[in-house]
Amino acid sequence: MVDVLVLAAAEVSSGGTVRREALYAAAVLLGAAAVLLAVTAASTRPRRPQPGPATMDLGPEPPALVDLLTDNFEVTSEAVPATLLDLAARRWVKLESYGAGQTLCRLSSRGKGDLTPYEQRVVAHLREIAVDGVVPAEALTTGPEAASTSWWRSFRREVIADAQDRGLCRRRWPPWIAGVAWLATLAAGGLLWASGVTDNDEGLAPLAVAVLAGLMVMGYLAGRITASDGQRDTPAGLEAGYRWLGVRQYLVDHGDFAGQPAAAVAVWDRYLAHAAAMDLAGLAVQQLPLGAEDDRHAWSAVTGAWRPVIVDYPRFKPGWGRHPAAAILLGLMGATLAAGVIWASFTFAHDTDLDGRLTLDARLLERLGWAALLVCLAAVVPLAYALTELWRGLADAFGERTVTGLVLRTRARSGGTQAPRFVRYFTDPARRGSSEPEPRWYVAVDTGALDRFDAWRVRRRHYQRVHQNQHVRVEVTPRLGHVRAVVPLDAAGQPAGAAGSGEALPALDPDQVAAASALLAAARALSQQT
Repeated sequence: MVDVLVLAAAEVSSGGTVRREALYAAAVLLGAAAVLLAVTAASTRPRRPQPGPATMDLGPEPPALVDLLTDNFEVTSEAVPATLLDLAARRWVKLESYGAGQTLCRLSSRGKGDLTPYEQRVVAHLREIAVDGVVPAEALTTGPEAASTSWWRSFRREVIADAQDRGLCRRRWPPWIAGVAWLATLAAGGLLWASGVTDNDEGLAPLAVAVLAGLMVMGYLAGRITASDGQRDTPAGLEAGYRWLGVRQYLVDHGDFAGQPAAAVAVWDRYLAHAAAMDLAGLAVQQLPLGAEDDRHAWSAVTGAWRPVIVDYPRFKPGWGRHPAAAILLGLMGATLAAGVIWASFTFAHDTDLDGRLTLDARLLERLGWAALLVCLAAVVPLAYALTELWRGLADAFGERTVTGLVLRTRARSGGTQAPRFVRYFTDPARRGSSEPEPRWYVAVDTGALDRFDAWRVRRRHYQRVHQNQHVRVEVTPRLGHVRAVVPLDAAGQPAGAAGSGEALPALDPDQVAAASALLAAARALSQQT
């Protein structure tokens, strides 16, 4: 391949014609690299451990590692509050309830066991923000968005490093894969340059544009792979995950953790921390805003058996959430505009002097021709987007399906481009005079059919009718995901009428304390026997 590159450069400089061979070589190189990346992605996809038999025997892994093992070998945001709960169970901190559902975190000078680097990070953060050794739970956040992102990234890397040291996971993308992607990008770029194709080479221009598009895609993939810290399974990790999913089943069968406050760690000990890591202790996680409930990773029992699922929140899916009529209109407008840009730029690329009307330097015209080809290439993306949205709108114009399922996530996420204020004045009377952007409202409903699915983007009135862990019936279009109606259901599957924004969670009662005490006593007896 290097010989071809050198030969191409020499021939171009001497007026030779190996341009086609150089472009073909670049295309073959990019295609081979793409196939290699696809095969590697498929072969290194992490396997999920199978649930083992129910057991109350906690293993040696801390909650952050349990979160990784039971959530598709990814560290989710529940790992941070679960770590804090485990520190409280080991007496490094003390969690106390005060007021209506509020929690106070009191630091201790010493606790049980040694601290891992990520546990030290949590303790150091608490000490940094504590006043006289006390921190209200509401003040546990890790600072502004940029600082919080950096803190979370460091925490996640330390958890992954600990898991790798224990042999529980390994890097998904081998370092040599990133090297191959970068090498293919650089070599193909060199071949494209050596080909010497200009806007006057009408026969080779389409191939050159295709190679240029491949370069952009391969460069993007190379960057993503280089920055990725994705993990995959190991035999030891699958075995540990098998055991911990058995613990999860035992906690589901013998404990009621969903409504337990964070301060209940004094009763439930480390069981509450591990329940939080495995998405069973929602209230405790919410009361410790070091990390919120994970948006994407959830557990669902809608099929009758617990299983982990992944929720996506589409932002760039053509027409997602729009009414079919709006999708048709916007698709037509976008396709017309993009097609016009493609036609104009492609025409100019092949006639840069406009039939002699544009008198500029030949080299400048050549560069303008290449720039026009780049514009033409870039406009293909919005054209494909608009045509897809148009097709979905036409297909959904008279289509609808009714599904029932469990609401796993309700999220208000940052809004995108807003309609002009005078339009919002008539379309959204409730927000007249507000300068704040309207968020995007999402509701994720698990029907049991898929382990990974998209959250529906809904209107505010639909969003306000439902809450998490509620069964609903939804009328939705099949391709655009436009929600026409949402009906909350009761336990018998019948319409439950208007639903509030949430339900009161049960407080700790004597029966729960007795159950926790029995569980801990049995655990101690088991540990003494072993």
